[in-house]
Amino acid sequence: MYKIKYLPQIFTFSITTFLIGFVMQMAHVEQALFILVLGLLSWLVFLLFALYEIVNSDKIDGVMKFLWVLGFFLLGIFTGLLYVLSERKKLFIMDSK
Repeated sequence: MYKIKYLPQIFTFSITTFLIGFVMQMAHVEQALFILVLGLLSWLVFLLFALYEIVNSDKIDGVMKFLWVLGFFLLGIFTGLLYVLSERKKLFIMDSK
C-alpha cells in the first residue's frame, strides 16, 4: 500500500484555509471567497488522497472501507481528523512490521 506523505499537512492546510476564509467572509473582506474556494479545493484533494489510501488498503476489510467512505461523506471534518490522528497511524505501523 502506498502512503501519501503529506496527507496530514494537506488536511491541516484545508481546514485552516477554510476557517480563515469563513472568518474573512463574516468580516466582509473582498478576497474571502477566493480563500474559501481554496480551502474547499484543498479539502477535495485531501478527500481523494485519503479515500485512495483507504480503498487500496490491505489491512482494512470491505465493511470498514465502506464505513470510512460513508463517514467521510457524512461527517467529513470529524472523520478526516479521526483518520489522520489514529487510523492512518495504525495502518502504516502494522504495514511496517
